Amino acid sequence: MIEKEIELHAPVSKWLEEKGCDVQAEVNSVDLVGLLGNEVVVAVELKKKLNLEVINQAVERQKYASLTYIAVEHDYKSVESKRFKMTKSTLRRLKIGLLTVNFRSEIPVVYEQIKAEVMPEDGQSKRGQKLKNQLIKEFRGRKSGHFNKGGSVKTQVMTAYKETCLKLAWIIHQEGQMSTKAIRSQFPDLKSCTSYLNANHYRWFQRVERGVYRLTQTGEEALNMYPYVIEFFERQLKSDADV
Repeated sequence: MIEKEIELHAPVSKWLEEKGCDVQAEVNSVDLVGLLGNEVVVAVELKKKLNLEVINQAVERQKYASLTYIAVEHDYKSVESKRFKMTKSTLRRLKIGLLTVNFRSEIPVVYEQIKAEVMPEDGQSKRGQKLKNQLIKEFRGRKSGHFNKGGSVKTQVMTAYKETCLKLAWIIHQEGQMSTKAIRSQFPDLKSCTSYLNANHYRWFQRVERGVYRLTQTGEEALNMYPYVIEFFERQLKSDADV
């Protein structure tokens, strides 16, 4: 048996990608999110075993996801049990999909035990639509890669907000200090940099004078904490220069 839910991340991500989804992990508390086109949100909750806790989570996801799945390990003994079959019947009534992942093969195989049914958008509450819009915004705001793993526990999540702050810290670090005007001029994707610098949520930035910022010691330390993100920024800059 698998030891942690995070082991389900890679095979289920691959399954979603094969269905045509862009995939991100740990988006607004959802283990895995697949975005199909502009509006179809596929939410997947990863769990070692199928139980009431994960079913309750899936029902919550249905309030804003177009399709909702639960993914668990494929236990040959369990899937043939009467209890498992009864639970599958419940999931069908709830329109929740079920994936099981077989780790006995050389390459893990994902079985779609139950196909999730699309939840009509006109049936979503205003709060549900708001949550969906927030999730899509967070999903699209992540530019630097797939740094999160679905099913992670007690692990810091790389959010779109943190990623933007890291990019600002990296840019300012290059010059020692930098004006917001120069940042906006050189990096069009950071036109809203002033709001991030003024909010200073992580205490990474220090205002030198009006419109000019440098890094605090905490900001310098942050760059060393996330080398994989900084490496992405460096590759991206080189790629843009080569074009």
